[in-house]
Amino acid sequence: VELFAGGYRDRLGVVDPANPQGRFSRHFGMVRSSWEHAPGSVVEAVFARRDDTRLFDPIFNGPVAVREYQYDSEVSHRLESFAGRLKTVYGGSLRHTEIESAGLFAGRPRQHNVIRRAFLSPTLKAGPALSALAAVSLERSDTGGTEEGYTLAAVFTPARRHAFRLRHALAPTIPTLYQKAADQRASATVRLVGNPGIRAQRLRSYEAGYQGAYQDGRLEVGGDVFYMQLDNLSQTVVQSYVFPQLTLSFDNGNKAVARGTELKAGYRWSTARSLRANYTYETVSDAKAQTNVRKGTPAHTF
Repeated sequence: VELFAGGYRDRLGVVDPANPQGRFSRHFGMVRSSWEHAPGSVVEAVFARRDDTRLFDPIFNGPVAVREYQYDSEVSHRLESFAGRLKTVYGGSLRHTEIESAGLFAGRPRQHNVIRRAFLSPTLKAGPALSALAAVSLERSDTGGTEEGYTLAAVFTPARRHAFRLRHALAPTIPTLYQKAADQRASATVRLVGNPGIRAQRLRSYEAGYQGAYQDGRLEVGGDVFYMQLDNLSQTVVQSYVFPQLTLSFDNGNKAVARGTELKAGYRWSTARSLRANYTYETVSDAKAQTNVRKGTPAHTF
């Protein structure tokens, strides 16, 4: 059995003219227990709790206080079979989140979200040079409904210190409680409200890469190409404008595509001296050709 707990308090400026000062505190705890009831078979249970308090001092309408607490529980089973060539993990988890804030959710200050999730992940060493991994999950939440996700990957190592990999994944991002149920007065003329019909974002990604080492491992090089498609892209939109009142909300009416490549290299002279460099080229386009989406990621990153 393992126990873990901690906390912190912080006070810092917030990069927003309407929120010049913020005060934050958090405490958390976790207990984890594992049981090996047979060789190559381990059952693990994890229980955790987190409690956050945030206080913002905006210019308009007084301080905004937010309290968020979250409970997590997960049970998983790890199995090894076929002389360790097949490793499988499966299990389920439950997360309960509550947020209390009269400033963010006027009229209904307490909001909650429950996420139930089941998952399965087998890893197979198909041969001396080939390994394959698959992972699938199914979750149901109050804010996002039922969503599935998966990952498929293969790694080919034809020689020592040289590996090629292929990967494809689908990952949903469920809407937040704020996107679903917000009712916040940002200023005397601006109000932000949630959209109960907002859907989960869905990210599909494809990746191919190589990683290798030369000169007895002193020189390391690698690179990959990737393609990502984001459907149901969440954005802030204008819901209505009746002078002088502007009402903003959230919508899923856009989608985006990101594509690019990443290169990296490193050289190690000794355990205390080394040099590493990374370069990423990425382009982003979206269906509505909105500037904030296309310019949100720099094309060149060193």
